[in-house]
Amino acid sequence: MKKSITLLFLAFYISGCASTYTYNGTTYSSRNDAVNAIHNFYSRNMDYVSESTSEKNGSALFVFPTRFEYLKNGLINPHNTNEDGRQYLVDTMEINAKYLFDAVKKSQLFNKVDLQRTSLTKSPSFSGYDYIIWQYLPNPQQTSWYVQRKDGSRSNLGFDFGTNQHLRIQSWVNSLKLALKNANKGPIEGGKRTPSTTSGLDSHLKCNFEDFQ
Repeated sequence: MKKSITLLFLAFYISGCASTYTYNGTTYSSRNDAVNAIHNFYSRNMDYVSESTSEKNGSALFVFPTRFEYLKNGLINPHNTNEDGRQYLVDTMEINAKYLFDAVKKSQLFNKVDLQRTSLTKSPSFSGYDYIIWQYLPNPQQTSWYVQRKDGSRSNLGFDFGTNQHLRIQSWVNSLKLALKNANKGPIEGGKRTPSTTSGLDSHLKCNFEDFQ
């Protein structure tokens, strides 16, 4: 069975069990080796993240869930592995979010970017900032990244899985650039700018993957 989902993280086929850990099609004998492989993957992606030459977009607060929230709401089948395996799956999500934060900083899209961890599953408060970039994680089946303005308008962010794997983080940054460009065109009718699932952007951000269950 296959399902179409907007993925939050770049670990395409991940599993953790008592003795082996798999990341991106390669199996490792230790959790530490697998985590190192994840860092190597993202580090190479970071080499391709470019700095913006456009005018900066003020300040932004980058928010993603605490480790506890990832463990509680981020695993599709948490009982299919042991505790160390579950912690490894959380490693992949946490590492992904941290590299996305680093990519936002490297892209120079904002004058200032701060980081915050939260246990909230709804839009966090971001008083004092022009934008918030946050991960929505109410359950494993409903997960998204958003950029939101002070006026409440927001856009969905995502990865383009049709591009080279080393450009995946840059593709996410590109979706952020596009969202900021659209947001800066002026007032938004109704105070909302949320792309429909049939938009050209979303069509590139969704990909069919084998059911993780």
